[in-house]
Amino acid sequence: MQNKTPAALRPAASLVVVRPAAAGFELLLLRRSERGDQNSGAWVFPGGLVERDDASASAWCGVLDDAAASKKLGLAAGGLDFFVAAVRECFEEAGLLFARDAQGACVAVGAEHGTARAALRERTLRFATYCEREGLCLAMDELAYMAHWVTPIGMPKRFDTRFFLAALPPGQTVLHDGIEVIDHVWRSPASILAAGDSIHLLRVTRAIIELVAAFDGVASLMRWAQSGRAVPSVHPRRCRDAGGPSSVLPGHPAYGELGLLDPLGSASVWSALRPGEAVDLFPGLQRVAGEGEAAHRYRISAGGPVSAGTELEFDAQGEPHVTPHAASTAGLEPVALTGGARAWLLRSAGVLFAGPSLPPGAPLPDACHGVVRAIARGHGFLEAVESLQ
Repeated sequence: MQNKTPAALRPAASLVVVRPAAAGFELLLLRRSERGDQNSGAWVFPGGLVERDDASASAWCGVLDDAAASKKLGLAAGGLDFFVAAVRECFEEAGLLFARDAQGACVAVGAEHGTARAALRERTLRFATYCEREGLCLAMDELAYMAHWVTPIGMPKRFDTRFFLAALPPGQTVLHDGIEVIDHVWRSPASILAAGDSIHLLRVTRAIIELVAAFDGVASLMRWAQSGRAVPSVHPRRCRDAGGPSSVLPGHPAYGELGLLDPLGSASVWSALRPGEAVDLFPGLQRVAGEGEAAHRYRISAGGPVSAGTELEFDAQGEPHVTPHAASTAGLEPVALTGGARAWLLRSAGVLFAGPSLPPGAPLPDACHGVVRAIARGHGFLEAVESLQ
């Protein structure tokens, strides 16, 4: 039985480190050790959970305070903790430290720092204590906020992750820790993507690599990241496809329907329409998918089995292939649209059957506000209307 309480979101931070290369630039990827979780064996960017002690390092963050950091991240407070976590985790896992010494020079990091890294990883040394002891000023101005991803509902572990971009500090070399991270590589975005499924990437990692692949070098990439652009929050949704449980991103045709039919993320709803398959949309409403661009058939029942109710199709103009009496019996109500056209409301299910006179993304008629939760069209998935009301 599926747990009806989604796993709690845990704040996390990740640092996308880049360096110049003949092909433009390369990304640092770390390979996670096998620990039996969803990240095991995956190639990822340095990163991890925001720890409670990260807030105590705020005094060593230079000119960036929590108010400014939180504004960048769209938070009321606590934004600086994400910046600190990104720097700390990168130091622990990859041996790269974004910090300056008392003279303002980039710090030198080598194997001799391994003891401190281990103590930080084991939480026997506070990052704030380490910064104070070494006289460090964390180089937060080198980090550019670039992405925000939230793990789908339904996953056993969920993370609210902020991604930052930074160039490799001069004079530093990657030294992966050999415990949480068992290998590392520098590769161009093009070569990573060309490898396809032969390299194990999390969906978010692949998406960010695709995002930065369009840039021709570190300079142009950093200008984009530091431009002050709005950073959208990406909330994937779980689904089922031919390979089993999967997920889709906003913009996928099934995204809205998945949120309506599977709000708890059980991955039981398909991300593809399968011709002839009957899908229970809402109580009293079932869809039988058409082939290709062929119209779907809808079965409507006020009570009893849906398969025994009224079955109808809608023509190219959004009109049902039933008599007015049959439409009324099925519970369909006409709704006036602009230009003399109309749509059909199934009030019991909160579904509006619409044709081309109500194009995708168009605002709902006033009569539908607070009543309609989805739009059904002649073919395609349900369209959630939460953003239109």
